[in-house]
Amino acid sequence: MEIGFIGFGLIGGSLAMIWKNNHGDFTITAYNYHEKPSDELLKAKADGVIDDITNDIGVIAKSDMIVLAAPVMANVEYLKMLAPLVGPDTLITDVGSSKAVITKTAIESGLSKIFIGGHPMAGSEKTGYSSGSVDLFKNAWYFLTPNEVTEERKLSFLQKLVAETGANCVIAEPSKHDRITAAVSHLPHLASAALTDTVAEEDLSEDMAKYAAGGFRDTTRIASSSPAMWRDICLSNPEAVADMLTKYIHKLNAVREMVLAGDGNGITELFNESREYRATLSEDKRVKK
Repeated sequence: MEIGFIGFGLIGGSLAMIWKNNHGDFTITAYNYHEKPSDELLKAKADGVIDDITNDIGVIAKSDMIVLAAPVMANVEYLKMLAPLVGPDTLITDVGSSKAVITKTAIESGLSKIFIGGHPMAGSEKTGYSSGSVDLFKNAWYFLTPNEVTEERKLSFLQKLVAETGANCVIAEPSKHDRITAAVSHLPHLASAALTDTVAEEDLSEDMAKYAAGGFRDTTRIASSSPAMWRDICLSNPEAVADMLTKYIHKLNAVREMVLAGDGNGITELFNESREYRATLSEDKRVKK
């Protein structure tokens, strides 16, 4: 089994670690889009996680399975590049946080039968292969978004590989996936970034940063995530993200009015309702194995 990776950061690197550990006979090749291999790729090869590094996308196209693990919009372009190079037995998947755009590209490129969208809902504010872990996906949700012409044997094979990560596999339509992630992933990152910028613009003497405690640090942790990656995610899921932003802004305006009006009951109700819903999301509610 030969697996080609395009993009080898936190997610791609962690997947490669798991599958290489479980399948010593797998050959894993990473695509290098720089003139020289990065230190991260060289480290992965030294660790024995990848067997080869290539800057020839034609080599990757000959793999039995190709994992697109670059930023979302870059994955779309790589998919177009691969379209005339891959064979009918190839399996292509991705790990991007939005699915509609890349699925549409797969259909338009004649790759419907061999492309299965994927999205492991795991990660960290840290980036790069060196931050990866074989435990990164345990008990997380891992979406797969096949279409009506997806070959069952390819889907079954990919499901088995997903199971090896310790994640819980979910089959969904691309549009449903994008609606969910806009609410529970994309909006939180934008809210975190906007909150951080708001305070930064007010913090002329840096007193706010000096005294920032747990609440601010916890709420803004994900603002440390990769700017390029999250830019692409937002641009690839604009309608769902914009809709959630509209609802969030409406809610913030309502809260602002309650504060100005001294509406203690309204503020208490807000905290009670949010606390009750938050309890349903707590870590111990995630599916355990």
